Amino acid sequence: MVLDAMNVVLSLWESCAIPAVRKAALKRTYELIVYEDENTGYQTLGPVSKMMNLLCRFVVEGPDTEVYRQHAIKRADFMWLGAEGLMMCGTNGSQLWDIGFITQALVETGLANEPENKESLGRALGWLDICQIQENPKHYESAYRHRTKGAWPFSTKEQGYTVSDCTGEGLKAVLYLQKQVTGTEKVISDDRLFDAVDTLLTMQNKNGGYASYELVRGPKWLEWLNAAEVFGDIMIEFCYPECTTSVITSLSIFRKYYPNYRTAEIERTIAAAIKWLHEVQKPEGGWFGSWGICFTYATQFALESLALGGEYYANSPAVRRACDFLLSKQRKDGGWGESYKTCEVGYWVDHENTQVVQTCWAAMALMYARYPYPEPIEKAVKLVMSRQLPDGSWPQEAIEGVFNKNCMISYPNFKFSFTIWMLGRAHYYLREQHLVLKMKPDDRGCESSLSHARLPDSQAMAALVVSRIAFLASDVVLYTGSAQSPFSDPYRALVNTSSHQPNVQSVPAGGDPGVSILRYTPGTSLVSLTSTVTSQTALRLVLLATELSSLPLVLHLAIKDDLSDVLPLQSAFLFFLISYTPQEAHDNALLASRLARTEKKAVIHVFYELADGPVVEIAEEDVQPFLLSEKVTVSSNDPGDAKETEIDGVSFVSVGVLAPLSASVILRTIPPSTSRVLVFEQLHRSSTKWTALYLDIVDALQERQAHSQVSIQSVWFTNVEQISQPDLVKLIDTTKNTPLTSPLLLQSETLSSPQAPTPFIPKHESSYTKILSHVFGQRLEISNSPDLVSTQGDIATSPEYALGRVRGQLEKRAQLLSSVQSLMEMEELSTELHRLLAQWLQTKDDSSKSRTTSSQVIAALETSQLSSVLVDRILALKAYFPSKSRWILGSDAWAYDLGSSGLHHIIASGLDINITHPRHSTLFVPKCCRSTPPQARRWLYAMNHGDVYVASIAVYSSYAQVLQAVMEADRHKGPSVILAYLPYHGENSPALDLLKETKLAVDSGYWPLYRWDPTKEARGEEPFTLDSDAVKNDLQQFLDRKNHLSQLVRSKPEIATELVSSLGDTVKEARRRKAQQAYDELLVALDAPPLLVLFASDGGTAEKYAKKLVNRAKARGMSATIGTMDSMTIQSLAEEEYVAFVTSTAGQGEPPQNGRQLFKALNAAALRDEKPFSKLRYSVLALGDSHYWPRPEDAHYYNKPGKDLDARLEKLGGERFVDLGTWEPKVWKALGVDNIQVTEAEPEPITNEHIKAASGYLRGTIAEGLEDTTTGALAPSDTQLTKFHGIYQQDDRDIRDERQAQGVEPAYSFMIRARTPGGVCTPEQWLQMDQISDEHGNGTMKITTRATFQFHGVIKHHLKPSIQKINRVLMDTLAACGDVNRNVTCAAIPSLSRLHHDVYEFSKLVSNHLLPRTTAYHEIWLDKKMVAGEAVKDFEPLYGEFYLPRKVRAFHSMTGQKLSSIQFKVAIAVPPYNDVDVFANDLGFIAIVDEDGELEGFNVAIGGGMGVTHGNKKTYPRIADVIGFCTVEQGALVAEKVMLTQRDNGNRAERKNARLKYTVDRMGLDHFKSEVESRLGFKLGPAQPYTFESNIDHFGWTVGEDGRHHVTIYIENGRVQDEPGREFKTGLREIAKVHKGTFRLTSNQHLVISEVPTEEVPRIKALLAEYKLDNLNYSGLRLSASACVAFPTCGLAMAESERYLPLLIDKVEKICEENGLRHDSIIMRMTGCPNGCARPYIAEIAFVGKAPGSYAMLLGGGYYGQRLNKIYRETVSEPEILAILQPMIKQYALERHEGEHFGDFVIRAGYIAPTTEGKLWYDKMGGEGEHREISVA
Repeated sequence: MVLDAMNVVLSLWESCAIPAVRKAALKRTYELIVYEDENTGYQTLGPVSKMMNLLCRFVVEGPDTEVYRQHAIKRADFMWLGAEGLMMCGTNGSQLWDIGFITQALVETGLANEPENKESLGRALGWLDICQIQENPKHYESAYRHRTKGAWPFSTKEQGYTVSDCTGEGLKAVLYLQKQVTGTEKVISDDRLFDAVDTLLTMQNKNGGYASYELVRGPKWLEWLNAAEVFGDIMIEFCYPECTTSVITSLSIFRKYYPNYRTAEIERTIAAAIKWLHEVQKPEGGWFGSWGICFTYATQFALESLALGGEYYANSPAVRRACDFLLSKQRKDGGWGESYKTCEVGYWVDHENTQVVQTCWAAMALMYARYPYPEPIEKAVKLVMSRQLPDGSWPQEAIEGVFNKNCMISYPNFKFSFTIWMLGRAHYYLREQHLVLKMKPDDRGCESSLSHARLPDSQAMAALVVSRIAFLASDVVLYTGSAQSPFSDPYRALVNTSSHQPNVQSVPAGGDPGVSILRYTPGTSLVSLTSTVTSQTALRLVLLATELSSLPLVLHLAIKDDLSDVLPLQSAFLFFLISYTPQEAHDNALLASRLARTEKKAVIHVFYELADGPVVEIAEEDVQPFLLSEKVTVSSNDPGDAKETEIDGVSFVSVGVLAPLSASVILRTIPPSTSRVLVFEQLHRSSTKWTALYLDIVDALQERQAHSQVSIQSVWFTNVEQISQPDLVKLIDTTKNTPLTSPLLLQSETLSSPQAPTPFIPKHESSYTKILSHVFGQRLEISNSPDLVSTQGDIATSPEYALGRVRGQLEKRAQLLSSVQSLMEMEELSTELHRLLAQWLQTKDDSSKSRTTSSQVIAALETSQLSSVLVDRILALKAYFPSKSRWILGSDAWAYDLGSSGLHHIIASGLDINITHPRHSTLFVPKCCRSTPPQARRWLYAMNHGDVYVASIAVYSSYAQVLQAVMEADRHKGPSVILAYLPYHGENSPALDLLKETKLAVDSGYWPLYRWDPTKEARGEEPFTLDSDAVKNDLQQFLDRKNHLSQLVRSKPEIATELVSSLGDTVKEARRRKAQQAYDELLVALDAPPLLVLFASDGGTAEKYAKKLVNRAKARGMSATIGTMDSMTIQSLAEEEYVAFVTSTAGQGEPPQNGRQLFKALNAAALRDEKPFSKLRYSVLALGDSHYWPRPEDAHYYNKPGKDLDARLEKLGGERFVDLGTWEPKVWKALGVDNIQVTEAEPEPITNEHIKAASGYLRGTIAEGLEDTTTGALAPSDTQLTKFHGIYQQDDRDIRDERQAQGVEPAYSFMIRARTPGGVCTPEQWLQMDQISDEHGNGTMKITTRATFQFHGVIKHHLKPSIQKINRVLMDTLAACGDVNRNVTCAAIPSLSRLHHDVYEFSKLVSNHLLPRTTAYHEIWLDKKMVAGEAVKDFEPLYGEFYLPRKVRAFHSMTGQKLSSIQFKVAIAVPPYNDVDVFANDLGFIAIVDEDGELEGFNVAIGGGMGVTHGNKKTYPRIADVIGFCTVEQGALVAEKVMLTQRDNGNRAERKNARLKYTVDRMGLDHFKSEVESRLGFKLGPAQPYTFESNIDHFGWTVGEDGRHHVTIYIENGRVQDEPGREFKTGLREIAKVHKGTFRLTSNQHLVISEVPTEEVPRIKALLAEYKLDNLNYSGLRLSASACVAFPTCGLAMAESERYLPLLIDKVEKICEENGLRHDSIIMRMTGCPNGCARPYIAEIAFVGKAPGSYAMLLGGGYYGQRLNKIYRETVSEPEILAILQPMIKQYALERHEGEHFGDFVIRAGYIAPTTEGKLWYDKMGGEGEHREISVA
């Protein structure tokens, strides 16, 4: 009625409005709209206002403005496509609301301390950090907004509205995470928490209640003007119980942790809010909710708040009334159900069904109120559990939320957060309630007499009785160790026999018992841990002593004969009991349990595990009454009266309570007449000189010492038998006059004082000390050097001593400085001396100059005639003149104890001191799921300090980073902390293992490499430098809160917008798939059972066959599915009916990678004699090659995985439906579908040829894949295309299994290979490559066998920046890999300058001529745009859309390499050097020179290739045949026509036979030549004579024809890196900075520094010497060797290569040296797989990987690459290699002809037959004559 009247008035006003007034009103209204948009990032408060604002901005400013565009973008945030169609969200989400509740639920139920939840909660805290609003809005006062600083919104920070209850829940969540979850970083500072509290305090209304967004600002009558037909209460704010209670609870929790912040105001606020709550309670007992439905919702929050104010069911009428109200609404099934109509009508309306979420709210309300009877809560729990779905979730039921009376909203996450919350709280609450009911005084008396039972004697009686007491006394019992633990059997028996049933949990061997204790303690009255003590266990308990000491906890610790490990606990805990007999163990276990329960403090109870003797035990039914009784009658374990012994004048006291041990007890026990006290303790070692017990006794007897002299001596013994009467008499007599300088060590023969042990330094740890010595030289001073022990005792290495020593030195230097300044003020000082002193003052901190000026000053002072005390004082302090680099080598003590040890003091001291702490790892494979080491957390503490330089380094990962860190630490004026990773397993740990473990630790993020320099922050630079790719969560959290830029980046909404915008398409696609699935199921509803096909495949053969099998099953009308074996668990497999397994054979009879986890699980289950497969019917198809295992002793490896799998499945209860053997027809018959006629053609498998044709000229979806941040990989089809772009996708195989076990994807990275025709690059290009390897790769470069650069370890989002940087120096990666012409190589020939220039130019010509013409490379990597509408299409004139069917190589007789895709390789050789292995390439050009030395043309060789497949005799290596001669001008055309002939005639059907070599053999050499000549239009000339002499590089200096100098340097296996003693990467970087010529990369993986001007030679030589790059003191064998990369990055590798060959050469070259062959060149090559990248098949000795540690051994290759070798042994390991080579090399040394090479000798000597052509490579393999070992079928 009022509105109708107003509408009439407003209509009239519109017609007669005063224009000026109306215009001003519209202007002001529009201003407020603009303010709202800008304050909320165009989100506004909700969708209604959002659309209104959007329309207004559209009308005023138009659709083409940035304003409207922002509105349009944000509009999608409110849209939701659900089952009912397109809907609108009430806001842009409920992110904060949901995360606040689920976080509190996890913390309050104890789930937050589960290791698997820590990472998620860390991310939740990070999001809470991002979401908090830290400033007031832009238009704060002018838009009439309430303050927002410190607040949390309902959804996102961008939306920007303060909400009182959201701020309360956000504050609670942060407090819970930062204060109650162990190991959580403090991300949100105290100041920000204070801001949140300040905002909450401003939001309380005068009546004490809280509204939602702001204060109540208007009268209620304004609601009469509400024009909305749907929404109520929208004109003004109202106070709400939910908002008020959230503020009460958050402020109550806040004041617990911050009792001194605005204390009085918080108290007043809470009191006023509780008063308001009482006022608005409904008469029937509930509270009316306005944001959830309805009474259940609000009443839960109200009772939580009242409980925090001390009001419970027992003491508050209001709470009782609320509980009674809720109980009156509980239904028979135990649940509650309230309808949304309650919100409309204002009174309770039942829902037709009970609701899980509302049941949780009501049950939690009763628990908050401490309702004393458990039955209603138990019924609620049962209902909620009964509704849980098999997958662990709960179904979505009726709507849960409401706003503005009539608008209902869904909270889908409530069914998770509140169910977890309620069930977790009920778990503890119900147990407590049942215990209270059992122990009520009317049921059981408070006092108890001890009834006893007699137990038999037993060797391990103490462990047995302690286990029993722990079990009967505790709510939770934890025990450490395996099934062989002394505690496991007693607990197993008690579980089956006792009426008391605590929660018994085993802590895994090696696990942290402290973490388990903290997990299970919440809500319990007593927790007991029983554990056999190890130093590791004790150390972990000490680390958590602060948290554990205030818990109701007993630590029952069993020792055997040594107290050393447990004594450190004495000072960490209030109570410490020790038991020597089983009876004492029983009694003290009871006493400890009662103490812990009543005092709520932790008690240590140590007992001797193997103590024997009878025990009188308490009856089970008397244990709990004893623990709860007020009076205790039990024998005291305090030291009583001294007991006389048989030795005259000697008494004995047994101490059972070590803490608290009061002085009065000691004085009462030791008679005043005592003259000597001997304190015996069973210790094998001690970390302190004097034990706590000894010091307690000394302290107690001090007062008595003043009146009579009492001698107190500490005695350590190791064996009880040493304390016999004769030994004691002897001890007392011989130690009367022994000085009390150290404890006495009681040994079997003699008595001695413990000697300070000589510090043991692991030899690998010396790597860091060597680096420090190398960097700082004479300046280095290690303040706690082990060398000081001999002069200053073992204390010299302690952290406290070292710090004190440094402080003293710095004070002395300060005195020196002061004295020098005073001396300079003396008038009689000479001018020269004054100058020297002034010069020293200027350079005193300079690392090099201070030493020179110091010596000059000292010499001048010593010769000076000046007589002054100052001179004497200065000379006395002369040792402090030079500047020192002071270092302390840290120990675990520094990292673990911040309070009393050195690290804290160093950080707080501000001294200029550096500490490096080697972190030892005792496992070869550090688990990535390990938590961050305690030491690393301390370094985060150091970073938080703000003025400390911090670095994390690993010498075996990045030597350059180590150098950089230590030098930066030295320059930093203040404390520096360096944490150094040092894997350590033993003194003889192989270097390869150390390297692998370090790499694993760094790459997995367990040990991130970084540097933190706080001085950079002061200069406005980024203080943090990440030197590795992975960062641990806690370090990331630190960076997230320090790096505001990162926060801004993460707050951008692009990802969320993208997700929401694509949501509709996703739902449509899901519906389509579901419909299709239903149709398929209907279509194939035959009698045939469903078939599951599981495969395990490395090479793809088994996978292809499995897919064919599935297609054939579907064609027969069956329901068939497929998956990898590792995708199934034993549990899921047990539910299947028919399963077909297809597996290939890997390695030495091992299962393929994607089947190993299932194999391991099956083996474990078989060992446990389980039978899980009672319903499973299975069959196994085993794939293998019998020729692969020709030796009888290896024959069992043939099809081993399949045979093993078949046997395991049978043992586990499975029934075989088809036997191994002829297989597929029997499968169809067994399944009853063998008679079904299959008319459909089997679908053609998708091959690489299809992928290339469909790729859009090599585009595919690479660009989209690069944007996908959900994975580190690209799509499989794209990985086939990226090869054409010079990129291979790989993963780190060192950690592949570990990551698979963790359920995460492999550690994907990419290899990038540059295209460098001829292998030549400029210094500028070298520096760019060097920088790319550091910034984007793994810090190393690889010179490949194709004379180019290769980077490894490049993660996906670094790909584009890397390639763009390569492009900036006029290089690219296009066609460096893939089914195109690869990098063209040419001979290095440094001495022939003109000739090299010509062949180099020719190599560039050929490379550019054969380059693919697609523009995809520039679009994807260089951001060049595609022409709109594809107006200009790509065209490949040479390759066509399918590109090549296999690889082709072109070389200029100096390099060659092969990888496993389809390539065309070209090389150019210059006789007499075949350093490019020209015959190993698809196409080779052999340079022919005329009499004047000019390039005349080339002999053309075709058909070379190295790739082979193990066991597949259709594949073989081949050397190229010379087919004729061409001129230089004809060369590029010849290359084109050879390639085109291969393109059109290569085998595209079988990839393994697609290479040019097979095409030549299939067509015939003459036919192929004719085809080429027909395409050329002319005949090739006859081949010209030439001679090759070698295919190795010739090292050292040479002068070219142009007078310029060249030096060839040795780079082992082409790996350019820094390592201790070999800083090659740094050295080459320094050379590149000054070099004026070029670099030439060789095909043998070495480097020529070329074209050095004569005047620059000395400088280059100096740099080579400085970085040891001129060292050629290697054996001829090593200089001639090469290896491919293989593990860990190559996906095709079967065995080690690059990492192993140097180690093998170490051993083989010893054999060579023994036989006088050190300097003889023998070509040895190794590859990790048979694809032949290092060209092994033309080496004199070669090893081709077959499995880890297993290789095929080949002999007889030609020394200059002219002859293939042959397989000598199919399978050899290192011992066999050495056993074969030792006599062979010896015979070669003795019997070789003059100039005869090793490859020629082994043929002549009859070891191996020569290979005359590739097709005959398998003939006569296995050796000749007496050396023959195998016969080949």
